[in-house]
Amino acid sequence: MELERGSGLGAVFADAELERAVLAALARDEQAFYSYAEDYLVPEVFFDPENRRAFLELVEAHASGRPAPEVEGEPAPDLAAAVGKLCDLAQRRKAALVMEKFWRDLGSGKSVRDALAELMERAAEAQQAVRALAPGEVRTAAELLREAVERLREQKRQKEETGRETPHPAFGKGLWSLDDLLGGMQPAVYALGGQPGVGKTFFSVYCASRYLTAAGDTGVVWVDVHETRPAWKLAVYLSCSVLGKCPQLYERLLADPAELLEGLGVDRALERFVVLTAERNTTLLNVRGAVRRLMAQRGVKRVMVVVDYIQKLASYTSVATGQDTRLRVASAVSALTSLVGVCQGPVWLVSGVAKDAYRRGARDEASVADFKEAGEVEYSADVGLQLRWADDPRNGDVNSAVKALKLHVVKNRFGATGVVNLYSLQTECRYLQADPGYVSRPPELRVRGEGEAEGDDIPF
Repeated sequence: MELERGSGLGAVFADAELERAVLAALARDEQAFYSYAEDYLVPEVFFDPENRRAFLELVEAHASGRPAPEVEGEPAPDLAAAVGKLCDLAQRRKAALVMEKFWRDLGSGKSVRDALAELMERAAEAQQAVRALAPGEVRTAAELLREAVERLREQKRQKEETGRETPHPAFGKGLWSLDDLLGGMQPAVYALGGQPGVGKTFFSVYCASRYLTAAGDTGVVWVDVHETRPAWKLAVYLSCSVLGKCPQLYERLLADPAELLEGLGVDRALERFVVLTAERNTTLLNVRGAVRRLMAQRGVKRVMVVVDYIQKLASYTSVATGQDTRLRVASAVSALTSLVGVCQGPVWLVSGVAKDAYRRGARDEASVADFKEAGEVEYSADVGLQLRWADDPRNGDVNSAVKALKLHVVKNRFGATGVVNLYSLQTECRYLQADPGYVSRPPELRVRGEGEAEGDDIPF
């Protein structure tokens, strides 16, 4: 949004004279702005005192989300036009308040970066409200084709510049089948399910590290709802994934943690990774705001959003108490799909699956229906992934640094489904598709005697 004179508040009101008056009102006091804006953004029919009172009641009800009050009166001759005008005025009021707060922040001495970040967050909230009032958009096939050609040209340019097989960030050289099946990490909704302990979080961390290092204009917003795991552990896992180090060496104080900071001095990718620690008052607008702030503060153009995990976040963000869990999750996932257009990257949802999926053997097939018990995530997701243990003796060997998994692509709107063999390599904190054979854990982590080790329930 331009900040030059004539394109700030004037762009909202389309009236340069009004802009000068509003700026003068702002210089006097905040209440003067609201008074002037209300006088301007009220239809003429509401100038009558009684009608004006009804109008302000409608505005207050809409702003607070309450049902609209009953209003007596004759219907407008053209009801559709009247509704359209009221919607337009409501949108202008919201845009005006966002801009007013921005101008006030600049005048108070707040840094431009912080003021812009807050502007983008408040603009996102206003945009959501505007969408709620806007009717569906109708466009011709010719218009859509022109847009398609423009976007495909841009993707082709990115592909040629990066030398990747796909214009989107890839899963990595070791996971070529996933790139072939999914076309890289596209702007879409991905659901990753699996039984507890199979490594959903670690695989998500690895994919986030690949997204960050694929280009300099990418970022990651990690929405964390694990109440017992400190957020700093995510930084350790991510650092190890980027640098190719074993995270357990640092967690168990067997390696100097300063090595991770030294590595950060070489690779600045982790500065584009932010963690939103979700609380019970966290809303989906907070997630959207975190995306906007990262884009404004770090200049990134594409953001991967990781929700770990969706069932817990849905219990926080649901506005209805006592609502069925599946309905809560379905509602949260549906709302998160709108983030794809904002972040221009993947929205990655770590999810539980049906308990029956736990009981099936490693050789049994996974199904998209396995998500249903966990909240019908499969309906809104573009890609459904299920991580399962493979039938491999290394999984039961406590001294093996390799764990064998199978990643089932159970839903794919971009192509075929299938199964990809995965091998987690603990010593390098990464996933491979090719079997690395037997690799021993680092000497410091080897089990010295039977029964002395705690059972590892995660791949890394």
